[in-house]
Amino acid sequence: MTQQAVVDKNLEAVLNHLVQLNAQLAMAHKQGQAPPNMRPPLTQWSGALGTDTAVREISKAFNTEQAQEALIKTFTPATVGNTGDGIALSLQIDYAAQAERAFRARHTQSFNRSVAHAIGRETGHGSSNSVFSNQVLRYITTIISQSAES
Repeated sequence: MTQQAVVDKNLEAVLNHLVQLNAQLAMAHKQGQAPPNMRPPLTQWSGALGTDTAVREISKAFNTEQAQEALIKTFTPATVGNTGDGIALSLQIDYAAQAERAFRARHTQSFNRSVAHAIGRETGHGSSNSVFSNQVLRYITTIISQSAES
């Protein structure tokens, strides 16, 4: 049994980008300045939202292909992984899907609603104890480490 779990590089890049961006957003709102656009990194997609095709391409920004391939290996008899692999890899895939849904929701709700929720979310997400870096990444790496020990 060989451990298959890895931290998906694209998900890690998205999470680190969101930490930095939320810190900038919170600061801009607190200072009464125009905030930068809240978007995932433009390494996997164009950032365009003006056409149906462009909106469909948002999923590229939340791609977890690395984790998906490792999850398939985890349940393949020749390369079977351990329980922690299944947990850590499926967690990353599910988290990226939730992040994509949240991004889509932020860009389709009314202006008043989005402003009402923005500052608290951005302050928390942009802090040094951010859910992205301190909880999601730490949780995934802890599962990988613990499953390697067994």
